Amino acid sequence: MTYVHTFAGEKLDLSGITYAEGAGDTEKECLEGTRTEILSEIIDWVNSTGDDVSRVLWLSGTAGKGKSAIAHTIAKWFDDLGGLGSCYSFDREREVDHRHEKIFSTTARSQAERDPKLRQELVDAVQRPNVRQV
Repeated sequence: MTYVHTFAGEKLDLSGITYAEGAGDTEKECLEGTRTEILSEIIDWVNSTGDDVSRVLWLSGTAGKGKSAIAHTIAKWFDDLGGLGSCYSFDREREVDHRHEKIFSTTARSQAERDPKLRQELVDAVQRPNVRQV
C-alpha cells in the first residue's frame, strides 16, 4: 500500500510515520449470526453522539473469548460504511515487532489514509521542527 497522496497539488507522504503492518487486519471476523448482542451494543456505542459517551471502547477478557473477532467484525462493518476509525490488535506471536510502541502512530496514520484534512494535519505535525518520530 502506498502512503503518498496528493491533495491540492501537494504531496502528502505518510511513509515516515511508524506503522505496525497487519495490526488492523480484519481477517478474524465473527461467524454470521454469532455474538449479535455485543456487536449490537458496540454499534449503538459507535453511533452515540452525546457528550457523556466515552470516545474509547476497550475490549478485554481472557484469551480465546473472541475479542479479536468482535473488534475485526466491527472494524470491517465501519470500514464498509466509509467511517473514520481504526482497529488495532496486539499479537503475542509478533511481540518482537514492538507493536505496543506503535499503537498511536499506526492509529493516526490509518485514519489519515481516509481523511484528507486529518492527513494534512498529520503531515504538518510530523514536518514541524522538534517533533520526535517514534
